Amino acid sequence: MIVVPMNAVRVVSLHEMFAIGTQGLGACSAIVIASSRGAILAHIPPRPTASASDPYAGDNNVRRLMTEVTALYMRYRDEYFSSHTDTLIVCALYQGAIALPDQVQIMHSALSRLGPSVCTYDVPGNYTNPGQGTVLAIGNRGLTSLGLPNDGRARIYVEDQQYVPRPPS
Repeated sequence: MIVVPMNAVRVVSLHEMFAIGTQGLGACSAIVIASSRGAILAHIPPRPTASASDPYAGDNNVRRLMTEVTALYMRYRDEYFSSHTDTLIVCALYQGAIALPDQVQIMHSALSRLGPSVCTYDVPGNYTNPGQGTVLAIGNRGLTSLGLPNDGRARIYVEDQQYVPRPPS
């Protein structure tokens, strides 16, 4: 499995690796683009560093990471993403509202042609949930090794809950 650290973007062949994931979201966001053949995952903090004094540092960091996500998508589009692909923006929900709506809008705009879905998780989290702050995409190889049903798609989990893609339109 590939573990994506905070403020990073990774791509993986799901034929070679079982899964890609991240942990410790806290109030961070994540991007998942996953097909049966490959996945891209980004772990995006609200601010690039705790000491960033620029009020636009967070938004600019999101733009930088989204440029990296879209470049990786274009590079691997034919190899990994020519079959059915799920695109998911995972973001924090605080007191019933999206915590960083401007950053989510930047992510949504960058991924608009992929038709992203938005999935939220609560901040502060449920500390009794062992999957708190995690996002995971498991490919066919990983599903088979775990003895899970395999329908030919990557399976995405947010905080141990399976993301159920919306039906194709």
